[in-house]
Amino acid sequence: EAGAPHFLCVWLQLGPVLAMGAEASHQAGDYQEPELPAGMLEVRISVYKLELTGVGFLDHIGAGLAGAYHTGLVVANEEWAYGFHDVPGKSGVYCTKPELNPDYIFYQRVILGQIRATPKEVSNMIRKIAHTEKWSGVSYDLIERNCNHFVSDTCWMLLKKRPPAWINSTAEGMALKRRRERCEESLLAGSLAAYRGEHAAREASSGRASQTASGANEGAAPVPGARAFEDTFSSTFAQRWDKGV
Repeated sequence: EAGAPHFLCVWLQLGPVLAMGAEASHQAGDYQEPELPAGMLEVRISVYKLELTGVGFLDHIGAGLAGAYHTGLVVANEEWAYGFHDVPGKSGVYCTKPELNPDYIFYQRVILGQIRATPKEVSNMIRKIAHTEKWSGVSYDLIERNCNHFVSDTCWMLLKKRPPAWINSTAEGMALKRRRERCEESLLAGSLAAYRGEHAAREASSGRASQTASGANEGAAPVPGARAFEDTFSSTFAQRWDKGV
C-alpha cells in the first residue's frame, strides 16, 4: 500500500496451542512473566516446530528429529520474528502475540534474561534493525539468513547473549557445508588455473613448434596431471578444513 510503513506488526488472536517438550504441562500463551522491578523487562524465545506433514503428532516427531525450528523473540509482550516475502524494500520482520504464531506448532519457551529498558526503547531498537536491507523479506535464506539468525542477532543486541545452539543447528550445519563447498570451488578454480598456466609456460615453445610442423591446431589439449592435481587438492583441502587451518 502506497505510503504505508514498511513494517508489519499484527496481533493474531488465536486459541491456545498445546505446548510440547520441556514445557509439556503448559499451553502456548499461558505464560505469566515474573514481577520485575520498574524499568526491567524479561527476554525470552518462543520455539516452534514446523508443520512438515499437516498431521499434528507426525509434525511434532518429524520436526524434532529434523531439528527444524522457527523462533520468535518475546519482550514487552510482543513476539518479533522474521520471514520471507517477495516485495522489494519491505522488511521481513513482523510481530505476533507471544507463543501464538499460527503458522507453526508451539514447542517451548526459553528464558534468556532481563534488560533495563522501556517497551518503547526496545521496540525502537528492533524496528531500527528490521528496516535494514539485511532483514528485508527478499533477503531471507532458509540456510544462511532465517528466523533463527534474526532472533540470534536481536538477542545479542539486547543481552549480548546468543540462543541455545540446538535451535538453529540444522541450518548452521547446512550453511557450513555450503560455505565449505564455495570455498573449495573458489580455491580449486584459482589453483587449477595457476597449474594450467605453469604447464602452458613450460610447454609453450614445444607446443607451438609441434602445431607449426603439423600445420593444424586441434584445440587445447587436456593438461597432463590435471585430474590428479584436483584429487590431491580436494584431499588436502578436506584435511586442512577439518583441522580449521
